[in-house]
Amino acid sequence: MMLIDMHVHSHFSAGVAATPEEILRRAVDVGLDGVAFVERGASRCAPALVEAGRGQGVKVFVGVELPTDRGVLLCFPRELDDAFVCEEWRALTATGKANAQAVIDHFRSRGGAVVAATPYDLELAWPMGDHLFGLEGLAAVEGYVPRLSSGRNAFAVEAALSMGLPQVGGSDYRGGDELGIGATVFSEPVGTQAELVEALLRGQCWAAAVGVHVPDEGSREGDREDRGGRERGGRDDRGGRDRGDRGGRDRGGREDRGGRERGERDRGDRDRGDRGDRGERRGGRPGSSERSGGRMGGGRSGGGRSGGGGGRSGGPRGRR
Repeated sequence: MMLIDMHVHSHFSAGVAATPEEILRRAVDVGLDGVAFVERGASRCAPALVEAGRGQGVKVFVGVELPTDRGVLLCFPRELDDAFVCEEWRALTATGKANAQAVIDHFRSRGGAVVAATPYDLELAWPMGDHLFGLEGLAAVEGYVPRLSSGRNAFAVEAALSMGLPQVGGSDYRGGDELGIGATVFSEPVGTQAELVEALLRGQCWAAAVGVHVPDEGSREGDREDRGGRERGGRDDRGGRDRGDRGGRDRGGREDRGGRERGERDRGDRDRGDRGDRGERRGGRPGSSERSGGRMGGGRSGGGRSGGGGGRSGGPRGRR
């Protein structure tokens, strides 16, 4: 088993000050078994990188980082031959941004391996994103880089899993303390450039976060499913209860209240009718009783007034 940082830059990449020798000495200190230098847009430096590794106690591997129209690719040749050192791949960039699929095809046709680097790094000018799913011939996906958020790394891991590809880890080292925090575990010893490429093509590797707690993918997906289920279920349940209970209660309440109100009005009508009847039995004035019976006991019948006493005649007041 070996631990290799698969994404390291030295002063051969623009903006990086650390020399290969300094990086390799630090690699020993942090416990790495190997370092893969992937200088950005440069492979002419391959012999110098190999020479820097002599006597350091750390294996040195070389690739090249190429920005393309579909994100960044880490390209590893099977042999550090003249074609690679003379940068034959540069013809692919002659018209500007290299075509990602053309880069993959170029290295695969020569027995090499290509890795999708930081596919969900949205800080890049040309991020890969879901274009990843349209690329054919990739050997692996970079699933862990320490400078990216756990969410961005998780997207890369999930994409690799759905595509049936292994994941590698790397620090994307450009100076600082991140060397070796992101690395790749190889199940078998890797001693040469050809063995590295073969291990990538066979999928005998796993991304590793060294000294960093990262939830495993199963737990992460389970958490999301649980949270999603609870949230969806919670909303549905609450919504159902709210809509059902409140709606039922509201409608029922309105109906009940309506019924009670109508019942109360009916009782009111009966009370008024009873008072009118009692008035007549007591022998009150005809006019008064008529008025009482009219006002209290009934409403308009036929919409008109009766003649004679001026009281309103008609049936019982109230809604039928």
